[in-house]
Amino acid sequence: MTVRAQYTALLRWHGREWWRARAALPAVLAIVVSHVIAVFIAGLAVTEIAAQQVVFYAGLVRPLLVLLFALAIIVSLVRDLDDRLLDTLLARPVARRTWYLAKLSGQLLAALAFALAAALPLVPLVAAGDLALWTLSLACELAIVAALALACACSLGQVPLAFGAVAGFYALGRVIAACVLLSEGATVDLAQPLDRAVAWGIQALAHLLPDFSRYTQSAWLVYGATDIGIASLLGQTLIYTGLLAVLGLIDFERRAL
Repeated sequence: MTVRAQYTALLRWHGREWWRARAALPAVLAIVVSHVIAVFIAGLAVTEIAAQQVVFYAGLVRPLLVLLFALAIIVSLVRDLDDRLLDTLLARPVARRTWYLAKLSGQLLAALAFALAAALPLVPLVAAGDLALWTLSLACELAIVAALALACACSLGQVPLAFGAVAGFYALGRVIAACVLLSEGATVDLAQPLDRAVAWGIQALAHLLPDFSRYTQSAWLVYGATDIGIASLLGQTLIYTGLLAVLGLIDFERRAL
């Protein structure tokens, strides 16, 4: 069996695993619940009901979907490790990198599917072009989180530790731009060594982390997604997804199963 055939077979197997284990159910429920809450809250508004519904839904579904998606990936891999399923699979002539890349590819396809599912409630409310860019940005955000979740699950091997690492990384990526602005504010005296060291540390961290505050903004759906730098977001996604995939693969190759 060729490597390409193994990769294709594993990719199909990982795709079926989402439905067999019902791993997608929490994310789907998050989309439904977010839509219901947004409709209810928008119903309390006096004016601009559609805009209120769009903003509440987009702001709520994004973090819920990201964290539940990451949790599903981590639980799935940790379960495979604990059940010794990988021992049986890798005892066959299957390279570890083939299994890992097929697993990652399955998660990336799932990220695209969840982003499309999250966009469905917005179809009658938002312009098609703006919604397409928002959906693409959400898929990119989920792709980075998928690569990170897979790497953390392989490295840490425990659900609480791996999920905590992913959640911390994501939260820091969401606020790092604000932290940079605060470190350069009027209340900061860069002449003081401590303030200067903190500012430099935050700047260095900002260069290492993806700036999730630039992704999937609710304002795109209301005011239009013009001049959002989608090419920059795609480039950032490719870089971080590739880097996290390499790091996770290196750790998985060295892991004693």
